[in-house]
Amino acid sequence: MNSRIGKDVIFQKKSDFLVFFAKYLESKNMIRIASGSDVSFLYLDFKNTLSEDLRILYESQKFCDCEIGTMGNQIPVHKNLIEFRSKLTIDQIQNKLFVEKSINKEQTLSFLKWIYYDEISDLEKLEQTFNLLELTYPPSVDNTLEKDIAQLYQDDDSKDFKILVNIEDEEEDNDDEENKKVNYEEIPEHKFILLARSGLFRAMFDYVNEKENTNKIQDYTNKSIESLKILIKYFYTNSIELTTDQDPKLIVGELSDAVEYYQLNDQCNFESELNKIKKQFDLN
Repeated sequence: MNSRIGKDVIFQKKSDFLVFFAKYLESKNMIRIASGSDVSFLYLDFKNTLSEDLRILYESQKFCDCEIGTMGNQIPVHKNLIEFRSKLTIDQIQNKLFVEKSINKEQTLSFLKWIYYDEISDLEKLEQTFNLLELTYPPSVDNTLEKDIAQLYQDDDSKDFKILVNIEDEEEDNDDEENKKVNYEEIPEHKFILLARSGLFRAMFDYVNEKENTNKIQDYTNKSIESLKILIKYFYTNSIELTTDQDPKLIVGELSDAVEYYQLNDQCNFESELNKIKKQFDLN
């Protein structure tokens, strides 16, 4: 039996309906579709998620710290993300690309789209690149972008940036400004995560980079260090979790304006996570 929507579109199979519905959602700017030559491969990526933030970062090519590709076709990338997802160093990738002269820019781009936002837009090119780099194809279900980035949060050794948070002011002489001591706690993070997830941090980096190239930035948000750590962990995991020694009322209060203040894209998910905390601790 045929399914029918409207007066002009008739579907013979359920998969056809899925394609139509996905394209409708895309036309409403709700999702982004990446499909291979085989219509059975259809990947729906709801907008304003981790993958969407990383896609925007990838396409902007801002704050990249290395390049990959064959001679004349180098593409700026973010080293930490490439190495963690592929489990190869940039040098290993480059060596394999230069040994195999037949690799082209389209194949490299196909690989990078998978790295940055899990897009599989050309199955043949992606498989060729995976084989060239001696990676398992197809990627494991445990090797998704969301799972990889959540694991990256635990990888302190690869964190290449620090946020300096003012934790205490001590004054030896109230009348002598020069004798004031300011203590900072350093929060190590991955720079590309801050860039991808927060418009506020992107603006900070733009300002700092105009003056000097640095691996540290001072936090001027006046949020508690506990709230800032929870927010940054959210950038990696898309979830808000509190420990038993943290004050839920303080955290919820300080993060209630985070979407606007930190210029986050994923308003729906962040507010949903915050509402879970409110419900858990009866803060409504």
